[in-house]
Amino acid sequence: MKKEIVLLLALVFFALARTTTAEIITQQASKDTYIDSISPNSNFGQGWKVLISGTPGKNAHGLFHFDFSSLPPVATIEDVKLTFLVHSNNSSTTYFAHPLLRSWDESSATWNQSETGINWTTPGGDYDSISMEISFPTSIPGWVVADITSLLVDEQGKIKEDIAEYGLLIKSDSGYSKILSSEFSTYTNANTCHSCHGYLSPELDEGKSSDCAQCHTFDGLSLPGEPTLIVNVVTAVPTLSEWGWIILITIILSTGIMILCNHRITQDN
Repeated sequence: MKKEIVLLLALVFFALARTTTAEIITQQASKDTYIDSISPNSNFGQGWKVLISGTPGKNAHGLFHFDFSSLPPVATIEDVKLTFLVHSNNSSTTYFAHPLLRSWDESSATWNQSETGINWTTPGGDYDSISMEISFPTSIPGWVVADITSLLVDEQGKIKEDIAEYGLLIKSDSGYSKILSSEFSTYTNANTCHSCHGYLSPELDEGKSSDCAQCHTFDGLSLPGEPTLIVNVVTAVPTLSEWGWIILITIILSTGIMILCNHRITQDN
């Protein structure tokens, strides 16, 4: 009898249909800062901006980490877009995003140290040579919206372990630029420095860059001011098809008949 039940269960398994649900999840940076070669022992983790500079002798790198714990564990990631608001720019044309290779502390990371008492292996951050090129917006101030799926997602559709643990480092090819940090929405003087509407209509900003998403979009995606990942995930949920229900009912009936037969045989003996 056991063999028959196992066979029927196997038939149900193969009769299962799978429905998929798509969802867009936004992940604001859980921490960010920049590290500056001009001030190699200074931390900027609580500032309203992230400085990124490729000027020789004046390099500055942006550090970003995102918390992926809210992503459904069974979900497959279809694509990931990184977005942030470029506040100002001087001669930079391209960003380069690299996976970081070491943990770091937002409130103590500097050009020389990843956290208090722990040096980077190389000043300026420990990061993978693999990178993704990110183009600047066509106008400044303006948003970067970059598809970085291949940098973040593995072949199974999951976030790569190093990215999930350590985050990203962003460099610039030349010049320097400033982007809004995750601290901007709590910055006291945000309504005076927010470049979303500038000095012409500062009352529209009122210091909360997250409000940008109310009136700024790109291909239907709302654009917050803070560094954010827009993650498109698909979750497959197994459901019984019509054949699955037929087989399941057959199992129940067959099992009942087998139990009755065995019971009668036992009584006869």
